Amino acid sequence: MWKQKELKQNARKSLKTNYQRMVAVCFLIALLTTLYAGSTFFLNQFSPGLQTYSVQSGPDASEAMESNFDVIAETLHQFFHVTIFQTPLTEIAEQLIDAYSSNISILFASLRTLNELLLEDFSFPFFMMLLGTFLAILYCFLVENILQVGEARFFLETRTYCKTQVRKIFFLYKLNYIRRPAWVMCCRSIYQQLWNLTIIGGIIKHYEYSMIPYILAENPSINRTDAFLLSRRLMSGNKRRMFLLHLSFIGWYLLSIPTLGVLNFLLLNPYKTATDAELYMELRRNYIRSRSPLYELFNDPLLENELSEDELLIQKALYDDSEGPYTQIAYFTPQQYPAFLYSIQPPIRAVKSAMNPISKYSILDYISLFFIFSVLGWALESFSYLTQNGIFIDRSLLFGPWVPLYGLSGTLTLILCRKFADQPIPVFCLTSLIYSASGYAVNFAADLLWGMAPMESMNYFYDLGLQPIIADAFFLGLVGCTCLYYIAPKSLQKLHKLPGWFRICCCLILGILMGLDLLYTFSV
Repeated sequence: MWKQKELKQNARKSLKTNYQRMVAVCFLIALLTTLYAGSTFFLNQFSPGLQTYSVQSGPDASEAMESNFDVIAETLHQFFHVTIFQTPLTEIAEQLIDAYSSNISILFASLRTLNELLLEDFSFPFFMMLLGTFLAILYCFLVENILQVGEARFFLETRTYCKTQVRKIFFLYKLNYIRRPAWVMCCRSIYQQLWNLTIIGGIIKHYEYSMIPYILAENPSINRTDAFLLSRRLMSGNKRRMFLLHLSFIGWYLLSIPTLGVLNFLLLNPYKTATDAELYMELRRNYIRSRSPLYELFNDPLLENELSEDELLIQKALYDDSEGPYTQIAYFTPQQYPAFLYSIQPPIRAVKSAMNPISKYSILDYISLFFIFSVLGWALESFSYLTQNGIFIDRSLLFGPWVPLYGLSGTLTLILCRKFADQPIPVFCLTSLIYSASGYAVNFAADLLWGMAPMESMNYFYDLGLQPIIADAFFLGLVGCTCLYYIAPKSLQKLHKLPGWFRICCCLILGILMGLDLLYTFSV
């Protein structure tokens, strides 16, 4: 029999020993998935990109700014002939729906596509909306659901191992074991959406299915039937108690409202998720002790008990290298989960030496990475609107598929932050400053020299007359850290395999093309 007080006390202990990593994990999950909507109140107001001046790609471009509330209103009008008029109550509802919902969700992507189909015949905008819906579905099943399992794995490990790394949320990708967990989570999402139509049934099934991500985090090889059965058995007689456990956080939710959700990802999200992990381990422990059916599928005892150094050395001596690729001493770090003893081993190609963001870059490396960042920046700006709104907008002012501002900001990040790469928090703050300052500086110059006014937005912060500077800084800081820690080292691993003369020729050609593009764009 478990008690709320004991679970929350254990969660607070975990929070004290691994606070920064827990906050970082919940922040990443909030950005990359539709979870923790309340903590992204101000982040949802941000349209990704350094360029805030208006870029039109056709007569339908303005539709990309359609809010989630507008989508719901249009759907109600199409199917039920209900017209929602602007009143103080509907304005409040609009702010709440747009703030606490995500544009990348399958629901709103599907509604946008359905509305477009009812309004017009098959056309290019409808095709792009259909493509956006398809991408949203893929993202949900192959990224969002997998990251939920990864988050569960992180919180399960960090209970016992205080040096669990943030990258643990991507552990299924490293294991190269995606298909079965993705299928189980896909079924969970579909069943949950269908039960939500009954409202009461949706609430009950939400708690009945709540342990599935944790079960998959412990044993990704479990099949769909067993995963649902174990979750149902674990929550048998505990759904109401878990509801009351979540209800006990209501005070924190109320306190987070004045902070626009900042309190959520600074404290509430890691606290609540750590409590849920404690609950899973308590239910799991009782289930194993009772020798209930399928208890042997809880096959990771190392989540409960940390091996001593002597036991770890014995296990290391007995470890058969033919069973997996873990042979380096780095994978036996104390106070971290001994990955070589996990039930599933990654393929050899997945275990490589860590990429080093501190390595020296030559001038040719900086120039090459400038073009890579510019192209990836164009992809980020353009395809973020496609996945969010179902409409493709070429966000670049230039004709080529590049945004030089991203290249400039990324290169400056490498130059200024490389020496501090072992200190992620200062690096995040500095990259936020670099990207934000360069973006606003270029926008100010464009407005001053060429009269390009910033794009108007209908979101909450613009209505108040405030720029969502905090949202910009958080998002762009994440982009900058991705460039420093992953894109730059990964790209250079590939580029250094090419002949030097070939790289020089490519940089010269791209430089000439970009220069001509800039001259033509700003001369007309």
